[in-house]
Parts: sequence; C-alpha cells; structure tokens
Amino acid sequence: MRKIAFALPLLFVAGLSAQTSETLVYRALLSNTNEVPAVTAAASGTATVWLHVVRDSSGAIISGSADAYVNYQFAAPSTITAMHIHTGGPTVNGAVVVPFSVARTDVTTDPGTLPAVQTQFPSAAVPLDTIKGIVADPSQWYYNVHTTANAGGAMRGQLQRTDVVVRMAQLKPENENPPLTAPWSGVGTSITLITRNPAGAITSAYAIFDVKYTGFPDDTQFTGMHIHLGPTGVNGPVTIDSGLRGPIPVAAGGTGTLHFEAEASLTRAGALQSLEALTSNTNDIYYNVHTALRSGGAMRGVVLRTDRTNFQVSLSGANENPPVTGITPASGSLELFTIRNPDSTVAGGVTIFDANLRFPAGTTATATHIHDGAAGVNGPVTIDSGLNSGPILLSDGTGNLYRMVTVATGAGLATLNDLMINPEKHYWNIHSTANPGGVVRAQVAAPVTGIPTITTMLNGALAASQPGVAPGGLISLFGSDLAKVTGNTAGFNNYSSLPTTLNGVTVTVGGTPAPLLYVAPNQINAQVPFEARNGQSIVVTGANGSSTPVGTVSAAYAPAIFSDANGGLVFKVANGSRVTASNPAAAGDTLLFLLTGLGQTTPSLTAGLITPRDVRFETETVTVKMGGANAAVTSSRAVPGFTGVYQVMATVPAGLTGTTAKVQISAPFPPLAIFGAANYSGSNTVDIAIK
Repeated sequence: MRKIAFALPLLFVAGLSAQTSETLVYRALLSNTNEVPAVTAAASGTATVWLHVVRDSSGAIISGSADAYVNYQFAAPSTITAMHIHTGGPTVNGAVVVPFSVARTDVTTDPGTLPAVQTQFPSAAVPLDTIKGIVADPSQWYYNVHTTANAGGAMRGQLQRTDVVVRMAQLKPENENPPLTAPWSGVGTSITLITRNPAGAITSAYAIFDVKYTGFPDDTQFTGMHIHLGPTGVNGPVTIDSGLRGPIPVAAGGTGTLHFEAEASLTRAGALQSLEALTSNTNDIYYNVHTALRSGGAMRGVVLRTDRTNFQVSLSGANENPPVTGITPASGSLELFTIRNPDSTVAGGVTIFDANLRFPAGTTATATHIHDGAAGVNGPVTIDSGLNSGPILLSDGTGNLYRMVTVATGAGLATLNDLMINPEKHYWNIHSTANPGGVVRAQVAAPVTGIPTITTMLNGALAASQPGVAPGGLISLFGSDLAKVTGNTAGFNNYSSLPTTLNGVTVTVGGTPAPLLYVAPNQINAQVPFEARNGQSIVVTGANGSSTPVGTVSAAYAPAIFSDANGGLVFKVANGSRVTASNPAAAGDTLLFLLTGLGQTTPSLTAGLITPRDVRFETETVTVKMGGANAAVTSSRAVPGFTGVYQVMATVPAGLTGTTAKVQISAPFPPLAIFGAANYSGSNTVDIAIK
C-alpha cells in the first residue's frame, strides 16, 4: 500500500476590503542556450521578480510595482545594457513589456548579483493588461538580460510561479550534538523561494536566512549559517547554504541579527531532499549557526512549520496624531508567520511589511513599525522593520515598501501575542523625512465589539444530512464575532495534543474545554470532548465575552464522510490515488474513506490527542454499503497524525453497474440510555465513480 496524502476540506469565506495588497513571486532560469537563436557565449543565472499588486473589491488588479534582481555568471567579462520581461513562449522573440533599469553594468566572470530595481504600473510602459497576463500564465513571458556583446539577449528564461515557504527554528546550544552548555540562544527564519517544472520536480530555490541572536561573548566570530539534513540528535551534512562567509564579528553587547541570502545549489548532496522536507513539513532538517570557536555548531534547532495571519490595512495621513493632509492613503498587507507554544502563545514570529505607496514626488520613506496604541494615541515602537538602516527614496512618489523582520523576544514578542487576540490595540506607521512622526498609519484591524454568537452547528465534515455529532468527532460552529483573528494549528510543532485556547478563543461542551483546530470570525472547527452527552451546552468565549449557550445533538456514533466540490474523499489503497470520474474504482479495489464521528476507540483516545502512529486505535465494527450492496470491511480506525478523523477500508463488491455508486457507512446502534438521543449511526451518502 502506498502512502495516502490528503488534506481535509475547510470552509472559509473572507470578505474583501475596498483594496487588498499581496506580493506574488516569479523566477526565471536564465541561460544563453535559451536565446532564440542560442548564443555561444556561456552565461547563466536566475531572475527573481517580486510582483506587488493592489486589487479592488472585485479582486481585479488596479496598480502595483515589480522588484527584480538577477544572479549571474558570465564566461567572460561583460557589460550589461538592459534587462526586461518580454512577451512570448520559449521559442519566440517577443516585445519588451516590463523594463527594468540596470543598477550595475560591468560584471566579471565571478558569480554575482545585480541589485534589486523597481518599476511601477500602470504606466505608459507597463499597462495593467500586461501584469494581468503575467499573473494568469507566467509561462508565456520571459526574462531577458542583454549585453553589449549580445544586444538581442545574452541569457533568458521563462517566468515560473514560485512557492514561498516560511519556516522557523528555535536555536539553542543544548541542541548541538554533543550538547553545549552556553548562555546564548537565537530564533532563526528561513524563507525559501522554490520553483517546479510541470512534473513537480524542483527546478530552482533561493534561500533567505534571518537570525536574531543574544548572549554571545564580545569576541564571537560567526563563520557559517546553514540548513542541514538530519533528525534531532544526528549531525548531518550542509544542504542549503546561507552564503555567510565569516568571520563576522558579533554585534555590540552580544545581541544582533544575521541576514544572508543565496541561491541554493540543487547539485549539492541532500539539497533536493531538504527542500522537499521544507515543503512537506518533516522534521528531518535542522538550522545551525557556526562560530570560529564552535565550528561544528554553536546553536541549532529543528526546522519548524509556521502559521500565517494576514491583515489588510489602509494607511492614511488622517489617522496620524496630529493628522497629515495631502497624502494619498497606502494599501498594505501585514503578514505574520508564527510558531506556537503548547498553550498556543507565540514563541517567535516573522513580520512582513508590504505597503504600496503613492506619496508626493521626492518622498523618502525612513521607517515603518508596529506601535502599541489605540486609534488617535501615539504609542511606542514594538516591532521595527529595520527600514531605518536603508531609507527608500521614491523619486516619483510611488513604489512598494517590502521588509521582513524576525521577532523573538521582549516587547516585539508581546505585541505579536496580543495581535492574535486584540489587533485593534496596535497600529502600523510609516515615517518619512518630511513627517518623521509618521506620514500614514492605521490600526492593524478594526475594533470588534460584539460577543460571540453561534447560529449553526454541523459535524466537521459539513454533512448537513447527518444532524448529530459524536464524542471525539469534529464539529464546526458558524456564527458571528466568534474570533477576532483567524488562526489554525499549523504553527504547533512536535506537540502531542491540540490546544484548548487559540487566538484568545475557547469552546466548552458541558463545561469541558474542546480541543481547537481552527478559529475565525464566522467559523470554529473543534473536537467534541469524549465526555460530551446529548443536550449539553456549547459556549464560545473570546476577548469580548461568552456566547449564549447552544445545546448539542450528541450520540455515541454520528459518522459523516468527508467530501469536497469534487465528491467524497475516497482513495484507492493500492496506489494512494483519489477516486474520481477519470480514475474510477472497480470491483475488487480496496478503498479508504475518511470520516468523523465514529466515537471512542480501543484502546481509548483522549480528546485533543494527535493519534499516535505506533498503535492501531480501532473503532466499533462498521457496515459499508456501496450501491446498496454490503462491502467487505477491512478495517476501521482513527487516522494516525490527526485528531477526530477516522479511516474505513472496504472492498468494492462485484456486480455494481452504472458510472457511480452511492456509499453509506453505518456504526452499531448504541443503547439510547447512554446518550438519550435519537439514532445517528448512519452516515451521509456520497457518490463514488465506478467502472
């Protein structure tokens, strides 16, 4: 049996504000052999385009800017004359559609990087239709670098969509092998840009490393910073290099930041395996920082998943104290990536400031921060983007401000924690030379004053035809003001149980805390405690108070099969493929069904526990009917690595006709005395494709 990979569907509806901002990343693998016709002078490299777009309330792109930088290597010293995005596939020469200035023209044969440059749109040179076309299908556009020797192009490559993977690590000397006893520590961020070909194979990767460290002696010299391949307690090889080439002296006082970026070598042993581990959330890679005295590693930590929170913000001069007039508001995206402690508090995070500016010509943006403070109140800076070390001159007043910072300790960490609960108590401010106190600002989110209200309760599979929920099963609550900030458990790493508090929200069933998987203003996904009984009250409590209690409809078993827009989540056990109209099941195939609501197992499970992988937690015997016929059941148990999710394996019986068969899964009828509820032992019905 092959490994079956799946993600459970999650219903989430988010409203668009008047304008929204986002950054899309594209990369191109540049080569002289890609030119049409190919040129003989060897040249290679990569181009990375950060496309910052602003959308209106319908989602249409209305403005933005693009940053581009190029990593290069030429066989002979060259003079670069231009670089652009052109329209056209890989076999044609197309027109220039997005020009970029060239910050440095003369390059040697040594590998190097052209500094980032920016262009705005819409403009006479870059109409919106061009940007919309790139977003729709980047493969029909290419990046070209021109030189004096090859005026038509020295190296080029088609644009590719790029995955941006954000991971973190808690760096400690005691994590080294052998362990070190030392007073220093750190928190590391890894942002990796990864492209793939149509078959899914990785074609390039760019690694951004950012470490906040503290406690190092004044004579420390940093010599390296890498990702290594190897599990906890094992010393593995360097697989992704940050580009740090020491010695780099420690900052004054032993506290500072290391920030380095480099193209990842895909030919390095273990690199592809490490990059796949980054995207698949395995714990087989670790972050390591090396010093001159600790060449084997001074502090290290396993690479951890992060959760993501995005705030769309409109920053205005009218919000400043005192107000600033004559300034066009800035559309901004504030992204927070965090790792969590077992109690759901934030252990560390990454803050990405992404603002699209339309300021007066000649404006110099000097700083951008998160401050503590209510609307109209000037409060202290708690999260600094670091822009003050590199101000941006906006010659025509337009452009994008994009900065990331790792937040690990002190006031910044306290603000990150409170942003997940009370974002209206903090504001984002952008400062300029003309307005050092702030030119535009806004609260991170609007105030929410309502108390939680539950309007609808469904099983976690959202199967309306199954009105019951079962102890240990998943439940979805819908309503209003259920949470101020959307959150999930992606940032919980290596913990055995789900939290009972998430972003300041708790749910109780009959007074017993329910483990939480997801919270949002209009929806909460949770696990029903095993102690729950029919009629007990469900209560949601948040920062503003508690909801009116709503009674449960609970039975010992209330099976509900998961499905999405493409039908039931049903897989062929033989090869792990999903059953679809183009991949129908046949008589004799063993199928795996995913469902919730099958109650307690043997041995017993505890609410919130991530089902262990080394023990089979079996349910009561179930019945599976396919097309009205009984199917032989192979097994029914809790899914390892999940909470409240079960898998049932059954074999397709012979004799089914047609193109689809209806499937229903039933659990044994429990004594009513146990729960005092109606029988909910039959699941919803789903269709599967057959042949």
